Amino acid sequence: MLASIECESRSAAQDEWDAAVAGMRENVREMHRLLVTAHGNQASAVRANSRIWQV
Repeated sequence: MLASIECESRSAAQDEWDAAVAGMRENVREMHRLLVTAHGNQASAVRANSRIWQV
């Protein structure tokens, strides 16, 4: 009986861990998308600024 409770507890803990890891991975993917967008925006701004100030 105790062994089955311990097994269920470990299974529940593993399920919680897996869900937390999945959430963290999704957050990292979102941060990466934001970084890529910000980098593209910054590069576009630099190009536009360079064109504006060319004589």
